[in-house]
Amino acid sequence: MRLVTSIILSLVLSLSCPGIGLLNPFILFPPTGGTAWVTDSSSGTLRNDFTGQVGTGFTVSSTITITELGIWVVSGSVSVVTVSLYSAAGYGISNTRTLLKSGTISTTGLPVGWNYVSITPQSVSSGTTYFVSRSVVSSGDQWYDQYTPTITSAATIVDSAYSNPVDNYFSKFGTSSGKMYGGVDFKY
Repeated sequence: MRLVTSIILSLVLSLSCPGIGLLNPFILFPPTGGTAWVTDSSSGTLRNDFTGQVGTGFTVSSTITITELGIWVVSGSVSVVTVSLYSAAGYGISNTRTLLKSGTISTTGLPVGWNYVSITPQSVSSGTTYFVSRSVVSSGDQWYDQYTPTITSAATIVDSAYSNPVDNYFSKFGTSSGKMYGGVDFKY
């Protein structure tokens, strides 16, 4: 919405004052930015053999406000991906997840790397387990298998996480502490 408003304002100003030319809309209303939790690129083995959600569980060090959710887009991606933030007490069937925020990212034509969607700001509390995940479809866009990302001190990774379409909880594969699936991120 801010970008649309900025573009309209830029056009109005350009038409009202022909000598100034078309203004860059990002100068009028810059992107919100924020600090990315994951500070490196995704790596590891690419796969696309699962349908559901993949991501990671994390615990924040102190209360923060999450403003954007992101995914790592690999070359050739052409899907619409839902990236979500959940709360849950932990992994397994006894720990039902609760959707806090989500957004969609159309990966067609996006550059390889981190791409984000803004969300209504969501406060997350110290000592609570949260999950950030992305939707994946078997034979769809590729995503990274378990890997250990470099992250800021805002949160620690509990474990990689996945969820089948019919489950309302996250599972983990073996003992993969400190790892994530899929290339997911948030900004705060």
